[in-house]
Amino acid sequence: MTIHHLPESVSQSELEAAVAGLCASPEVDGVLVQLPLPPHLCEEAVMEHLDPRKDVDSFHPLNMGYVTRHARAHTHTHMYAHTHARKAP
Repeated sequence: MTIHHLPESVSQSELEAAVAGLCASPEVDGVLVQLPLPPHLCEEAVMEHLDPRKDVDSFHPLNMGYVTRHARAHTHTHMYAHTHARKAP
């Protein structure tokens, strides 16, 4: 594992380029951006530069949607099973 420390004063474009560069590398399996970011940086814009396949935390918008949809489906299945368990004789 390699940790890349960037200065707190890093610019938005520098951070986005660093994330995109790591994601483009075939030698990198996963990327984690430590949150929260300094106040002058936009977290959402940085997350959009993550390759969803290398997004360790599932913060890329595509992965967030998948996680949310999957969690909702699981909750509904659980509620459905619960409802039928109460109605059983």
